[in-house]
Amino acid sequence: MKINPYILAIVIICITNYACKGKETKQNHLDDTKNKTAILLDKDTSNLNEQSNIFPQKALDLIEDAIGEQVDVRALDSLQNGVDKNIPPLLDDFYNLKMQGLYKEALSIYEDNTGDILVYLKTTTDKYQFLLEVVDLYNKLYNDETALGKTIELMELSELMAESAILFATNNYIPEHYGHLIYNLFSLYMEAGDWKKAQNQCDKMLNFAIEIEGEKSHAYAIALFNQAMLYAETGKMPYALKKMEESKTVYELAGMKETKEWENCVSMIEEWSTK
Repeated sequence: MKINPYILAIVIICITNYACKGKETKQNHLDDTKNKTAILLDKDTSNLNEQSNIFPQKALDLIEDAIGEQVDVRALDSLQNGVDKNIPPLLDDFYNLKMQGLYKEALSIYEDNTGDILVYLKTTTDKYQFLLEVVDLYNKLYNDETALGKTIELMELSELMAESAILFATNNYIPEHYGHLIYNLFSLYMEAGDWKKAQNQCDKMLNFAIEIEGEKSHAYAIALFNQAMLYAETGKMPYALKKMEESKTVYELAGMKETKEWENCVSMIEEWSTK
């Protein structure tokens, strides 16, 4: 199933809980949104600065472009209230059916209620964890190629939502699952042989590791290792060897010499040096 960008825009707007009480004008609501959207998007207010009046202009532009002139904010408010009431029993059914091995029936609950479920789940981490449950169903119900394609679509959607949360946040907030998510997508692209997208994920992992933990960290060593493996898969062996040596060095700087991960680096360096 090809994910329609317009549908994704609607989902993101719903995730922001883009609604208001009473009869407000569009402009009044947009002004109010400048202060509130960062909180509403991910709904994890402990991670966001509720008092900040700073709102990224590119985020505001995204909303203004997406909602158009005809949006009925009261209808969106009603949608939020509806999913808060109706989705919990459906999620109970989803998990019960999955536990009973009724995988098709469980998947149909997700497929019939995708938008509502994504609106109901409160943070992008909650959404990611649920989508992993759906991925498990794909792996049980479909052949490897079909399951891989469907999984990539779901993880790309999850990444879009997580990066939207980062975009809207006002205090450098990063969802707790983001590091795992970008690595997960890298592995999926490698499996699919999509080298261009795999390289994009490598770049994200390297930047993320530097920003969060620095260039002498375990995370940075892993990112370098993954870059080396991508170079090797695409036949760029001199680059692969260089990055693997860098990864080995960073493992040592991170105090992880003699670990299994460090030994993997040593093994790959020895193997590639003979080619």
